[in-house]
Amino acid sequence: MSVVVVGSANVDLFVRGQRLPEPGETVFADTYQELPGGKGLNQAVAASRAGAEVSFFCAVGNDSGADFLADFLGKEELTLSTTVTSAPTGRAIIQVDANAENSIMVVGGANLATETFDGGDFRALVATASHVVLQQEVSRGLNLHAATVAHEAGALVVLTPAPAENTSPELLELVDILLLNEHEARIVATIDDAEEAAQSLSVGRTVVLTQGAAGATLFSQGLRVGSVEAPRVESVDTTGAGDCLAGNFVAHRDAGANDVSALEAACLAASQSVTIAGAATAMPHQSSPLPAASAAEGNS
Repeated sequence: MSVVVVGSANVDLFVRGQRLPEPGETVFADTYQELPGGKGLNQAVAASRAGAEVSFFCAVGNDSGADFLADFLGKEELTLSTTVTSAPTGRAIIQVDANAENSIMVVGGANLATETFDGGDFRALVATASHVVLQQEVSRGLNLHAATVAHEAGALVVLTPAPAENTSPELLELVDILLLNEHEARIVATIDDAEEAAQSLSVGRTVVLTQGAAGATLFSQGLRVGSVEAPRVESVDTTGAGDCLAGNFVAHRDAGANDVSALEAACLAASQSVTIAGAATAMPHQSSPLPAASAAEGNS
């Protein structure tokens, strides 16, 4: 089988310092880097490096940012399909403090300028995919289009609802697997308790609630299935950890792992990713071996 990822591709502008500035405050930074990122790109790279066959669909501008991302992705073992728009390639301004905590502002640009992928290759690749992975740094129209195509083809629709405020009921109805953190769970479910929120969202689907250094909890069909602890590591940069978990979870499911085994592998990979600075560049290579099977029987 294979995995199709539809999502954002950004140039990440990383600024690292001892602490994040308070509103109205100026502080000195220690370092600055430009690195590839965007939730879609991160998840595509994570799944590919985990060993899955991945096709990544994204939108870029006609600018140096697009060239920068194409150069990076050209070295990854995935199939890349880009739509070039008149809007600039997306950017993310990421501030990271000495405790590896971050704050992020995203300039959508080209990511928000595309509503559909009209090429026949998109439908053809979705038709042979086990999972179609979405996030919310692209237009609502594009996500709904991709989810509809996936649903019609019988592929499982996977959503990381970030930014959570953009989640629509129409899209949620098509989602089979929801991966979200505690903050996002509270927003999407409109329930203050994160685990209660995740459990309520799992009615009719599978939900993975990520809980930072504590690991993640799995819910399915309205029930709490279990939790996985994250290995203890010395964190350098948490940017992209959730994307690493999502990409690895889907890659292992695609290869035949059950949900608990896939989540164990995903938590291990995410823990490894936070020991390296950056997002896409920090995704580990096959931190856990994939199952021998090509598709999971009984996964839903």
